Order: sequence, then C-alpha cells, then structure tokens
Amino acid sequence: MPAKKSRVLHLYEIVGVDPKATPQEIQRNYRLRARQLHPDKNQGDKKAKEAFQKLQHAYELLKDPERRRTYDETGDESELGGNVTDIVRYMRQMFKPVTTEDIDSFTEYYRGSKEERADVIDFLKTHKGDVSNLVGCIMCSGPESVDRLLELTHDLIASGEIPKGLKAAVDRTTPKLRKKAKRMSRESEELKGNGGLAGLADALRARQQERQGNSVVDKWEAILGGALPPPPVLGKRTAPASPSGKTDRCAAAAKKKAKVS
Repeated sequence: MPAKKSRVLHLYEIVGVDPKATPQEIQRNYRLRARQLHPDKNQGDKKAKEAFQKLQHAYELLKDPERRRTYDETGDESELGGNVTDIVRYMRQMFKPVTTEDIDSFTEYYRGSKEERADVIDFLKTHKGDVSNLVGCIMCSGPESVDRLLELTHDLIASGEIPKGLKAAVDRTTPKLRKKAKRMSRESEELKGNGGLAGLADALRARQQERQGNSVVDKWEAILGGALPPPPVLGKRTAPASPSGKTDRCAAAAKKKAKVS
C-alpha cells in the first residue's frame, strides 16, 4: 500500500498540487509550470525539455476525471514512460512552493489573456451557452468577474467565435449566474465576519439548531399556550367550516336527514 501511495503522488508532484486539488488548481499550476519549463525559455536544457513533456502528459491525465480516478485507484503511470522519479526530483529542485504572490501574478497575467478567452470559448461550447456556472469554472474568477466575463461572452458571440445560436441560452441563464455570484459574495463576507471557516461552521450549526427548535418545540409550546389551534385527531373527520366560522350547512343537513331516517 505505501508503494502505491508514493506512485499516485508522482503526477500530482509533477504538476505541483495536492492529490485533493480541484480541476481549477491543477489547471492553474500546470500553466504556471509550463510557462517556466517551455523549451523556448530553456533552449539546450534537455532536462527542462523532458520535464515539459512529462508535465504535459501528467496534466492531460489529471484533467480527465475518469483517467484521474483510475490513476488514483491504481497508481498506473505507464502512459508517461521514462523514469518518472527522476522528473519528480528535477521538479522539486526547480520549483519552490507556490506562494500568494505567485498566484496574484498569474491572476494578473491570466485575466484578459488569450488563454482566458480560449477557456471561455471552450466552456460556452461544452455547456451549450449555459453560463450559470461560468464563475468558478473559469480560473481566477469570482463574483466580481461576472460583468467582465459576460461582456467577453457577448463579444465572442458578436465576433462569431462561438455560434450565435448560443445567445438564447446565455441570456436565459444569465440571471442564474448573477444570483449565484451574489450568494458567493455573501458567503465570502460571512466567512470574513465570522472569523474564517471555523467561525462560519459555528454560525451554520447555530442556524440549524434554531430552525430545528422552531419547527417542533416552539410549535407545541404555541399550541399548549393557546396561540395555535390543536392539530386534528387522526381517524376523525370534521365538517369543513364556512367563512363565518360555523359548521357547513350542507353537512349539518345531511346529519339531520340521517337521524330522521
């Protein structure tokens, strides 16, 4: 088992992410490393060229959910070929852990770049114009990116880079995107105001307990106190009340007729 675990870590180490990394984190780190390892920037460095090729292979495998799942379960890295351990060692020597400054620098480079444009095109075609999940699926985007990404989307439609027939789906799902962005922004503010993840978790638990208390205990307290009418007794039927609050005349007449007969 330990040997299998070390093999599984290899591809994630090549890309520079944790095995639990999200697809967006894998994509971001791949691009960060690809820019540094590109043959044009490392002419004559055979190790850099080989590492770049292995990086591409690792990313192609990890970005595919099915292939990634198989790799996680089996640790099979045979598709990469060569001595993967040497490449991992080379990567460790060449790259330092990704810092906040690295992410900020990449975000500044990525937003408005050809890569972002290509990613939005791919997203729109794959989701057939449904933009409700656009924020979050595009790297380096957040609630504040909605207007910019929608502007880019309409620009892509106008330029013919995506089919004009997708405009109807874009317009139909835009309200969902804006609603989701507002929720994300609100949750982010709650996270800050509650002292991070631990504080937010406490707040959520408190809300859940409050809802549970109001749903059962408070209802019966109101019934016993006379604020609410008692619940109907199962198995007995009562005649429906008229708007004036009296028993329905039709039901009363039926009872009287039954007694006479």
